[in-house]
Amino acid sequence: YSNGNGLYIREILKFLDNQKILTRVHGNWKVDLDKLSQAEIPPALRILLLEAINKYNPELTRILELASVLEDEFEQEALRFVTDLSFENSFEILQKLLKDQILWAKKDPWGIKIKYSLANLALKKILYERLSHKPNLHLRVANFYEERNYAKTPEGMLSLAFHFSQSPDYQKGYV
Repeated sequence: YSNGNGLYIREILKFLDNQKILTRVHGNWKVDLDKLSQAEIPPALRILLLEAINKYNPELTRILELASVLEDEFEQEALRFVTDLSFENSFEILQKLLKDQILWAKKDPWGIKIKYSLANLALKKILYERLSHKPNLHLRVANFYEERNYAKTPEGMLSLAFHFSQSPDYQKGYV
């Protein structure tokens, strides 16, 4: 989501270097994924991402925040459920966010469904941090996935377990 913004790219590289997440080993770049997943978002990058979010009206910002509860790759149906949007409204919003490069889209491995994702995980993390009532939202998503038999696949089972584990009904996440 840099859109060619050199400051954004520079801040990311500076952060990765300072945290020893990106290192040079035998002439090749190596990323320490464990460190990366645990790292805090650098203040300058946080400001840039917040500016990107804050350009939207409160309704659209809320939709982005709710999308952050979903998996890294989610379907329009899940977004519609968590936001209570109609098909038409969700489609229009998805198209706007794709155009603005806040979201990306790709087809699933079978070429049947379109999966959406936030442009980067730092953006997702910031949006998620802004949410209140996270446990109830996770329960709502878990119930939605359970009703649609997501547990039929290993990926769906993991999603279902994750959302239940983050909810007031957390015991179901460990059964």
